[in-house]
Amino acid sequence: MGGGERAGCIGGELLSETWIIKDSAPVDAVSFALNRVSIPFTSNNESFVGLEIYTDDVTLWLRYLISDSQVNEVATISIADGENQFYWGASAAYRTLVFDAAPTGELLAWLTKNADKMTETWIIKDSAPAELYEFLTTVNIAFISNGESFTSFGYVDCGDTCELQYSGSTVAGIIPADPNSGPAFEWTNSAYKTVTFATAPTGDLLAWLTKNADKQTTLDYLTTDEDLSKVADAIRSKGGTSDPLVYPDGFVTAIGALRSTPPEESDINFWDYDGTLLYAWTLAELADKTELPPLPSHEGLVCQGWNWTLADIKSEGRELDIGALYITDDGKTRLYVDVDTETWDDFVLNYWQSTANATTVDWGDGTTPETKNADSWTEHRHVYASSGSYVITMSVAEGATMRLGRGSSSCMLIANGETDSGRCAMLAKVEIGERVTRVTERAFYNACRLRSISVPSGVLFEPWRTFEQASQIRAVTAAFSSACIQTFYQCASLRAIASAKGTTQEDNYAIAYTAIRRMNFDMTAANLALALERVRIKAVNGTVGKFSACHSLLEATIPADAATFTAAGFQDCNALRKVTCLGDIASIPAQVFQRCYPLRFVDLTHCTAVPTLANVNAFDQTHAQLEIRVPAALYDAWIAATNWATLADHIVPVGVAQTESELRIYTGVTVTQDGEELEIGG
Repeated sequence: MGGGERAGCIGGELLSETWIIKDSAPVDAVSFALNRVSIPFTSNNESFVGLEIYTDDVTLWLRYLISDSQVNEVATISIADGENQFYWGASAAYRTLVFDAAPTGELLAWLTKNADKMTETWIIKDSAPAELYEFLTTVNIAFISNGESFTSFGYVDCGDTCELQYSGSTVAGIIPADPNSGPAFEWTNSAYKTVTFATAPTGDLLAWLTKNADKQTTLDYLTTDEDLSKVADAIRSKGGTSDPLVYPDGFVTAIGALRSTPPEESDINFWDYDGTLLYAWTLAELADKTELPPLPSHEGLVCQGWNWTLADIKSEGRELDIGALYITDDGKTRLYVDVDTETWDDFVLNYWQSTANATTVDWGDGTTPETKNADSWTEHRHVYASSGSYVITMSVAEGATMRLGRGSSSCMLIANGETDSGRCAMLAKVEIGERVTRVTERAFYNACRLRSISVPSGVLFEPWRTFEQASQIRAVTAAFSSACIQTFYQCASLRAIASAKGTTQEDNYAIAYTAIRRMNFDMTAANLALALERVRIKAVNGTVGKFSACHSLLEATIPADAATFTAAGFQDCNALRKVTCLGDIASIPAQVFQRCYPLRFVDLTHCTAVPTLANVNAFDQTHAQLEIRVPAALYDAWIAATNWATLADHIVPVGVAQTESELRIYTGVTVTQDGEELEIGG
């Protein structure tokens, strides 16, 4: 929107909104369609209640609605290659529409493409022009007056007199008057005194209008259209909606509907880079969504979008964490550091650059920015003279690229270049800018004060211990280049990993000792993921990995391609209640479910043979009424098998055995389901 002044005080009355349809419209094929919109407006000094584009399969018409049943076909629409345009019938004055309230939705989108919005209204004074020498030369500018459209404004000298002309047509003569009062206009129609411009006047025209006309406002407090849009966007962002807001009532209603408390986590969660939960949808709500939520905004950052498309979210149809992608507004990578020179005054900034001297480092302390003459891994040293908070900026030359970190297990982003000295503990915030392609392994290892990191689209993380012990970070939006190993180990505050679609599986200890409740992708293992409640398990070579001590895990579904478990695989999952095996389990090693105290149901009904049980301690210290559900056809063999015989009181035959390819029904069998006896068949 333009920068013209507009009423912006809630509770006041907004000026009507005026649009002029362009000569060249419609601009594209999409613009040929406009469903009937009910909205009051005037055009050519006539009142209408709505408008539409209508076709009789031969001709396209722009129609203004006199009533629900009466229309005025004001223009036909010609469709020709590169020359689409309106042909106005009775009067071109119908190009100008003055709406009682601001258009929204489909109509606003159509007008934005096919019309010019009028931004400022001036009324020329009766006594103008103030001085003869202030006669104005012709200025090219779009405006309307007396319901007509014009493209130029200025004077024509006619010798003894002058004329004020709009687009070459005389609207007023300038006549001499008493010297004490100056000359005055003689209007052909006083309605021409009112002029509404498409863009805000500037230069000579603005100076002339300031002396010779009165600018029209209805409120004491004014703002620009741009600023009013910012206010509306902020309201929409907080309200979790993208709906248009009509000023002032729409603003008031939307503000009143704002939640006083943040949204609660649900099936589909949208996270900001700093760990703020912005929006939350249920899967039921997802089905009705046609667009993603409004993007957040932060000073110094440009939000590039969400890291999942709506189509991809819907195609997954499951619980997901979605994150916002940001790039810095100046393209520089910023590292916010808190320096305590009594502890360390020297830094080593580790990075990789594709060409020598490509990365300019400004240490933020007033010293001269520096580059390094190296075209690979670079150790860039600096000594701070005093303690304080500094912002290190890294600018990468056009045509070059950079990676953050060292790329080896012995160095991190901010360290002494040799050992894990703890200098990463000085790092408070990271904002990644242009031409950064990767964040290397261990880049933020032991960054125990790191609160947030904003990540642009296209940046890959090498996920080996990348954020290990970054205990204050609350959310990470990232795409990983490979399987994650100890990536977030001991990130105690971490609530969400908004990983991109297609991210590979997690490995051992990747989310150990974090606050993560679920992951976007399949996991091969998750030792000590203390907060993990739900997980999609991925078997490796037919074996389920280790998920021991996942103290919040409630249920586990074992995939169909799994044939066995890692020993002690779910040991100490002391909230685990149910395990469902979708495949043909061949063996169960020792201690698999040991000390899973609430474990009530283990479903093995997809087995085609009795699996080997290495030791009865696989089910040691589980629920006293544990049910190990097995196919009814295998029940007798099952309770007689080695080690299984000891668990015979817990083995329950199930009369319905479902596989991926068939459904078999056993009749005349009494079974239990969730603690209730059922009679199958007859």
